[in-house]
Amino acid sequence: MAHVPGRAAAGAGGGEAGAAFGLVGGLRSVPFHARRNRVVLPRSLLERAGVRPSDVVEGRARDRLAPVAAEVAAAAAARLAAARAAAPSVPAWALPSLLPAVLARSYLRRLERRRYDLFDPGLTPARPLRQIRLLSAAVTGRY
Repeated sequence: MAHVPGRAAAGAGGGEAGAAFGLVGGLRSVPFHARRNRVVLPRSLLERAGVRPSDVVEGRARDRLAPVAAEVAAAAAARLAAARAAAPSVPAWALPSLLPAVLARSYLRRLERRRYDLFDPGLTPARPLRQIRLLSAAVTGRY
């Protein structure tokens, strides 16, 4: 296979950004899955926080669920930081695949402002705002 300049950096940054986006997606999906009688958060974290899966499904223990969300959010933030650290080496052709990191970072900020309450209705941003953030990141080349 031919050497492609920047491929390793793009792969490293993309892998970290993708992992962060996946963790954020898991957090975002908690209310959706709870309405369907499913829990997607790690059982070990729930147990440590004293939260039963039925508490999540029934919308109880939101305050005890917050530390679980905060821990997953911290893992996502660490992945985003690693992706951003790779940014100077990521070639321009790889930038579009890294733009979801912008949305992940935005969600993590909103989640922190809402004290990691996964069921807070204010976590869902207006669609135009998300698109403006993506456009800005694409134009500036920063994710």
